Amino acid sequence: MKRIKALLAVSLAALAALALIACGGEDNGPGIGPDGGGNAKRGSINIAIPMTEDEKSVMEAVVAGYNALNPFVSVGIDPKGAGGEYPIWLNTVLSPDNLENVSADIVRNNLSSHLFGSGKFVDFSQYLSETNPYAGGAVWSETLDGMALVPTGAKGEIFSLSFQSLQVSFYYNADIFAAAGVDAAGIAAWGDLIAACEKIKAYDGTVTPLAINGSPDSFWSGQMSWIFRAYVDQYFRDAAEATHTREGDWNYDGLTGKDKSWAYAPNFSDYDASLPEAERRQKAFFNDDPRVYTTNELRLLRKVKDGEYGHDTARYKNMLANLKEVFPKYCGTAYTTQDDTSFWTGKAAIALDTTDLLVEWKKKADIAPETSFGLGRFDFPAMTAHPAYPGGAPAVDYARSIGGPHGYYGVVNKSAKQTDLVMDFMKYWVSKAGQDAEMQKRKELGLCVKGVPYVKGVTIPPEINILGDVELRGVADFNPAAVFARGLGNEGYTTRDFQNYTQQLFVTSGTTIDAYAANMRNSMSTYMVEYLKTRGYRANALDDVTLNPF
Repeated sequence: MKRIKALLAVSLAALAALALIACGGEDNGPGIGPDGGGNAKRGSINIAIPMTEDEKSVMEAVVAGYNALNPFVSVGIDPKGAGGEYPIWLNTVLSPDNLENVSADIVRNNLSSHLFGSGKFVDFSQYLSETNPYAGGAVWSETLDGMALVPTGAKGEIFSLSFQSLQVSFYYNADIFAAAGVDAAGIAAWGDLIAACEKIKAYDGTVTPLAINGSPDSFWSGQMSWIFRAYVDQYFRDAAEATHTREGDWNYDGLTGKDKSWAYAPNFSDYDASLPEAERRQKAFFNDDPRVYTTNELRLLRKVKDGEYGHDTARYKNMLANLKEVFPKYCGTAYTTQDDTSFWTGKAAIALDTTDLLVEWKKKADIAPETSFGLGRFDFPAMTAHPAYPGGAPAVDYARSIGGPHGYYGVVNKSAKQTDLVMDFMKYWVSKAGQDAEMQKRKELGLCVKGVPYVKGVTIPPEINILGDVELRGVADFNPAAVFARGLGNEGYTTRDFQNYTQQLFVTSGTTIDAYAANMRNSMSTYMVEYLKTRGYRANALDDVTLNPF
């Protein structure tokens, strides 16, 4: 009875406080707080990230869980559209020197990484070492899987917190494959993909083999972007070894010894044959995990400047020649009209997507089973050397995943007080409590998870776990070469040049591979100093890559 009275008293106090706020009065009384006591948080937070209506509902459930403990914090949700418009919006919003009046607090910043050295985003590192009141007072970083703690800044800062995961795969209409006589298990190499597309065309000329669009946004952040990133990784996998920090470099880790002990070993055969095959594969796939060795990015950028790496090399051209064998030849009108409905209407056989497609397929099948079709998936098929550019063979004989850590949530750097408030919400969201609230809402909506959460102790309800035993084939974006997979990082001018030149090469047929490569080499050279500036490096940092560039 005493406990009931105590809870009633707290509830009445909270209602009275809310009434004062609604009437314009000022409340100075005690709040609830994460510990059930005083020191309540007060203020406003705005979440401005791309999300669907379903994802908004999930986010609202997380906010409700937070507000149950922090009733005096107003958390707004401002859904944004995905695609190229979002980074343009974000870059515009963050253009002022003073961000105090910017409404957004929590954003998705992976396509604005050129701002990481500008002070626009908060470094999570110092907060991750704090205790998390929503996780029983444990140190926040210790409640997360290491995959959520991958550095993104030039000095090892963590400007993006990615505590979710997903994987990009090729998905196929199993009914069409069966009718066309295509065995998906046989699609292991790039030539196998071409053969499958030919069989589909021969089976029914009205069916588009590949539902992949070729819009500028697609090349920068969508389907074609994923393809470029996956195959630049395969062709330049040795960038990890070439740019590995040496003893004497400014960022060599001599304390833990990891940089001395790490060795480049990307092949399955590099590991003890007595180990299970699955274990050897995982060791090879994740050999360049940035947590186990240090990259001196300046070594990579110097190689790009000298023409050893980058677009105007035999390897990059070899990759482009392979891509030209498929795009846009097997993509039909979807490639130029960006028609993304053909796969769902049975007019296209293969789609490239994140695990979002798997979620959407199950949802459609539950709603209208009569229109459903069998669904299968296969990984990125490995490219082999194209004869058009001798000496440009891939560095490894397999392609890795686009996926792994996902979310890229950044906090806009305003005042220390506002940052503390926003981080308090992030601590709830990125805790077992916050993730359990999310999982419960997903279960209620029948909204399947896209990947394994990197928050420890979270259990995915079996009803919404449809990933099964899908193997994560490494993370292509861990490769230091990802910095030139498209433009030069996310530096604005090379971004636009990449979009323009790839459109000419793949969509309008207005250029050749050699001309494309020369144009991109010039773009990279022209804007290299600007890229160095955005990372916080000295303009002449490439003169001696061993020296501290800051």
